[in-house]
Amino acid sequence: MSMRAPRRADRRRVAGLIAAAAAFIAAIVIVVLVLGHRASAPPPPAPPTPTVTPSPSPTALSLSGYVRKVEDLLNRSASFHVAFSAVLAPVQSRDTTLLNQMHQSLVKNVLGHQEVANTVGGLIPPASARGAQELLQTALNDTIAEDEADARLVNKSIVRTTTQRRLKQALGPAAQAAATATTSRMALIASYNGLRSQVGLPPLPADFAF
Repeated sequence: MSMRAPRRADRRRVAGLIAAAAAFIAAIVIVVLVLGHRASAPPPPAPPTPTVTPSPSPTALSLSGYVRKVEDLLNRSASFHVAFSAVLAPVQSRDTTLLNQMHQSLVKNVLGHQEVANTVGGLIPPASARGAQELLQTALNDTIAEDEADARLVNKSIVRTTTQRRLKQALGPAAQAAATATTSRMALIASYNGLRSQVGLPPLPADFAF
């Protein structure tokens, strides 16, 4: 009797170990199966790419729309124009009060003409008006250069130490800038009047100053 009891206990111990080993192996198999399923599962879909609507391309103005727009800009530019003869009067007199007033006007004119030129640069003319658009930009740039030359001439006149010789030296570039700007403006008006006639508008004066 004393020999059988330990054998039974051994059998139960062995059976317990076998059951535990089987449970452990079964757990490992389950883990492997789960991990294998996760590894073989397809990746989650990528988020959709947001749709970006392209901005519409700028549209060229119609001929009539362009002509009207330029007319408004020319009238605005004309409000900043000072004739070269008007600049010469205070320069020749060297009246300090008149020279200071003229200098303030010329500074305002430069800023005003630059504003108009920037607006013109944003216009998209129709094909038939591209030549006039280029002439308009050139005329405005030359007009700004004229204003700046006039301002330099006035500044030299304000300085009392400026001799008559130096004043004449400054007068030459100012006169040349005025002549160049006048020629550019007349070329633009000639081209622009052709566009005006196409839309039934009367021409501007050939010497229209802006």
